[in-house]
Amino acid sequence: MSRTVKRMPLLLMVAALAAGGCGDKADTPKEAAVNYCRAIEERDQGLFLANVQAENGTVATTVLDALAEMSEFFREFTKEYPDAKAEYAGAKVGRIPGYEQVEKAVAVEVNADDANRATAKLPNGVSLRLVRVDETWRVDLSGADASAVTQRYERIKAAARTARGKIGKGDYKDKSKAPLILKGLVEQIIGAPTAPAAPPAT
Repeated sequence: MSRTVKRMPLLLMVAALAAGGCGDKADTPKEAAVNYCRAIEERDQGLFLANVQAENGTVATTVLDALAEMSEFFREFTKEYPDAKAEYAGAKVGRIPGYEQVEKAVAVEVNADDANRATAKLPNGVSLRLVRVDETWRVDLSGADASAVTQRYERIKAAARTARGKIGKGDYKDKSKAPLILKGLVEQIIGAPTAPAAPPAT
């Protein structure tokens, strides 16, 4: 069963965005990256809003919902199929590592030309853009078309829910078919069939 997102009333959410969010704010780029991943893992909307820079509250909460759903999917998938590998290209799309892992292994690089911008590389290779606004570091979700971002993350959320519904059920009790769940997940997100990833070079 999906966890319930820790939501805030609309007026409080608007106030939080205007004031830069509520909860733990980040004094460093690393703190922002860790808080971002923790908010996703715990589905904590207040913490998420305090650590992202987004076009509006709808974009921010849509991203949180989608990535939290993906995080839940990968936890359940790994538990059910501990020996399965991501055999299809893009199978890790939308995957955010646990915040404790990020805290230990995130690599942060501040922009040499702009000390208010930085990049955080997560342990699984995913990169986050960060920006400092009013002395607070945040993960930068701004800059893209809000409608397009919302549609993309709604698609990610729907794909993750569909994939979660297959775990350990029906034909997917057969652990050898676990890669097909990942394949279906990616295809639903990108809207096209995917090919198996190329084998590693020997």
